[in-house]
Amino acid sequence: MRACRFEGNREAWRALEDAYKAGKLRAIGLSNFKKADLDNILSTATVTRW
Repeated sequence: MRACRFEGNREAWRALEDAYKAGKLRAIGLSNFKKADLDNILSTATVTRW
């Protein structure tokens, strides 16, 4: 279950990064995540300054 959630979170973040880089979003961010979830997303994130 956790691995599936982790992959889903990474895919969602990648989609947000793509929209941000395309100029469709001015900012992206995270809230209400556990540390393990944040670490998972940040391990592959290319946009890390919100």
